[in-house]
Amino acid sequence: MKRELILVLAVWLCCALVGCGGGEKNYQVSGGEKASTGGDGSAAGTDTFTVRYSDKPQQSVALPADYPEAGFPVYPGSFIAAAQDYEESCIVTGFAKEPRAQVTAFYREALQDAQVISVTDDDQSYVSYGVKDDYIYTVTVVDSTEFKEYPTCYTISLVPAEEGAAEALSQLTGPGGRSQ
Repeated sequence: MKRELILVLAVWLCCALVGCGGGEKNYQVSGGEKASTGGDGSAAGTDTFTVRYSDKPQQSVALPADYPEAGFPVYPGSFIAAAQDYEESCIVTGFAKEPRAQVTAFYREALQDAQVISVTDDDQSYVSYGVKDDYIYTVTVVDSTEFKEYPTCYTISLVPAEEGAAEALSQLTGPGGRSQ
């Protein structure tokens, strides 16, 4: 599973860095081979993952169909530059017009009922790692120069938490985890 996740992240990073051609791009990867898809980029089977990305701020990509937006909302009015999904896991990258401090405050509020394992909040970034709504999550917010009109980048990474994960992690962090 770790090897597959590393492969997923590596392909996602490569796709995110490809800026030529513009617009939205969709890729499906199955068994380690990349195949371009047209249309909606939907994936079939459990060994297939989908990567969608766009380098045009006026053209956000669609979130994965089973993305739990109620528990992990995307920042309002943001540009969704990339969405990768594999089985029940996903990574979403967005850019916001507001400053990092404002986007950070939004995610602090959204994660207030999470069991936080680790949080870093300094003048360069906000990173929260924990368990919420049956997912192990990482939310990262940083300053960005990728798009002039979108100075803040955020990434939400979600992996389904196995049964008992929250209880096991509470032994490391204490009941309720750390505060945001």
